[in-house]
Amino acid sequence: TGLSFDVFIGDWTFNFHNRFSISTQAYQNPTVSGSGSYRSLQNDLGVTGVWDLNKVQLTLGYDYVYLNQTSGNAPATAGNASVFYAMAGYSFQPTTTFGVQVGGALNDYTANTSLNSSSQANAGLYSNTQITEYLNFRATVGYLIYWPNYIVPVSDPKVSGVYFDFALVNRLTKRISQSLSGGRNLTSGLSGSSIVENFVRWNLSWAFMEKMSLNTGFYYTHGSYLPQPGETYDYYAFSLGLARPITQKLNASLNYQFVLKNDSNPSLDYTLNTLNLQFNYNF
Repeated sequence: TGLSFDVFIGDWTFNFHNRFSISTQAYQNPTVSGSGSYRSLQNDLGVTGVWDLNKVQLTLGYDYVYLNQTSGNAPATAGNASVFYAMAGYSFQPTTTFGVQVGGALNDYTANTSLNSSSQANAGLYSNTQITEYLNFRATVGYLIYWPNYIVPVSDPKVSGVYFDFALVNRLTKRISQSLSGGRNLTSGLSGSSIVENFVRWNLSWAFMEKMSLNTGFYYTHGSYLPQPGETYDYYAFSLGLARPITQKLNASLNYQFVLKNDSNPSLDYTLNTLNLQFNYNF
């Protein structure tokens, strides 16, 4: 669930938001294995300000994030983060924007991780181009440094590397559209461990009836725990779903998903089939 509203002051637009989610699906976190009992609770409270100067657009933002995760084969982990970010973009043409972005986060862990705290900083470039009326391309590339503060001191714990992502969105016909995205990021596992992930995702949406759409997708990621050599895994997911509005504000969807995980530790391999019926109501 979420709450978001905008305030306009001159050339500034301020967005105040709060997003709250609870997930009990272990397969949504590739680092969780060997347990059907999993819960992730996250609350994100923040504000974003955008200063629109026609060809130049400046963005400043802050979010306070609380996260609590439990798994049947691991103790609960909890923590909070203060996340800061800023972007400055220039529109060379009405259809092309290029800019720089910087960010950082201060993380405190309050329960059952190998960390007391951590911090990170990143800087990079981004671009968004409307190539044709039917084709949009977005890309980001940068460098991230992560400083974990372990409970048991570790020599030279710093982790750093290049991150990038891209997304290509293509409207094939009036009723069919597809998207292809991928990238590389540095993230953390359930217990606070550092992970490098390379991923690719493809989605296709087909509105084959006036009020009915078919959605299918494929997702793959390869993860490696740091420092190397560490545990690695390959995660595959295929999805197929039907969606239909019931009323102006209420939507329903029926989704099937197949998940396969291959881990360098064979005891953590698994396959999963899920069928979900979901209702979304927009206030």
